[in-house]
Amino acid sequence: MHSKQNVNIPLLKENDVQDVEYDGNHFLLFHIPRVDRSLRPVYCGLDPYTGTYRRDIDGDYHCSREEVSSMFSDANLKDPIDGKILENYGKEDLDDASIKQYRRKFEQAKPDHVWNALSEDEFLEKINVFKRNRETGEYGITRAGILMFGTYSAIMDACPNFFPDYQEIQDVKDRWVNRICPDGNWESNLFQFYSRVLPILQNFLPKPFILKNNQRIEETPAHIAVREALTNAIVHADYTESASLNVYKYPNKMVFSNPGTMLISINQFYKGGESVCRNKYLQTMFSFLGSAERAGSGADKILRGWDNQKWKRPFIVERVRPNKVELTMSLETWLDDSIKENLTGIFGKKLESLTHEQLLTLSLAFSEEEISNERLQYALNMHRSDITSMLRTLCDKHFLESSGYGRGMTYHVYGVNSATFKANSATSKANSATSMS
Repeated sequence: MHSKQNVNIPLLKENDVQDVEYDGNHFLLFHIPRVDRSLRPVYCGLDPYTGTYRRDIDGDYHCSREEVSSMFSDANLKDPIDGKILENYGKEDLDDASIKQYRRKFEQAKPDHVWNALSEDEFLEKINVFKRNRETGEYGITRAGILMFGTYSAIMDACPNFFPDYQEIQDVKDRWVNRICPDGNWESNLFQFYSRVLPILQNFLPKPFILKNNQRIEETPAHIAVREALTNAIVHADYTESASLNVYKYPNKMVFSNPGTMLISINQFYKGGESVCRNKYLQTMFSFLGSAERAGSGADKILRGWDNQKWKRPFIVERVRPNKVELTMSLETWLDDSIKENLTGIFGKKLESLTHEQLLTLSLAFSEEEISNERLQYALNMHRSDITSMLRTLCDKHFLESSGYGRGMTYHVYGVNSATFKANSATSKANSATSMS
């Protein structure tokens, strides 16, 4: 481990390897620490492009050249990728309407700010749409400026995989009923995507009547949580990845999926208070509008907003090939009335034999169609081994059935495809209502 011929960074220290005795047998226990992004990639041998691997559910796989280059880019803390000055781009590549709309929002958020008196070109320099490299003297539009305010054709020249996509899906068996994506009817930059999608998502949230200083408060903690989730997906996305930025709205959940990998651990995400952003210039542009504040990762606002509604805790997961980070925000309580009704229809009085944690697990398996041990670790206040034992019990009693193996093992409601069951249940209720009328 201390030889550069074997690995470029000696991650392990002496106390990371222990001799552990259990049941008369000896084991070597290795603790592999998570490496900071500034030190990535960690690779075998002397060539990072041939010696870098990532762990997948099925094992280790060799990273592509693009993945390794992305790691090097993320490690460059001094020069974030969205601050790069793009050659042969000019102001004609920016959408004038988007800039004017942004300035109006800026003035509404900060009516007394001194930048409101600046000319447009001066204002764009202040928010880093235009930038000068002090070392080379180079001056031009930043990648962040093009992504935020550019025309779609200009963005595609800089980021060929750019395709922000919002889909509203009422039934998993059918196509979307509403979609916002680059279709030629609008300049599909990040500011326009944000401005179009956020009001739609927030419109699905309940708006209780709250007065503060004799004025009605329209934005609840849940509205703030959705705003932060959408902004986080935008500013943490890796726009060099061969994957798109996706937002899905289902009847019972919202899903935010952005290309790239997480720059902090999942545990750090839930703890909050740590801001590590891939696109710092984009983050600053959104922070001027009241989103993506640098005080933390945004997770604290997301979790607080959902706790306020008593909804299930938001769940984040990393996926590979292509690399994506997916945040799921359920619009259901743990034991939503419709879920309890469906589970009672499947299992009847057998549900009465379950403990509270077992019932919550079964509820989650039904509403999300598929769960894992890792998913439950972030949903229940239980140790991994206790969750393993509980899942085995639920399988033995034919409440759940498993598929896969090892870390890739997942569980779903025994003998039931919940999406099909929900659809049949809805159809049955509709037919019943029709016959009664």
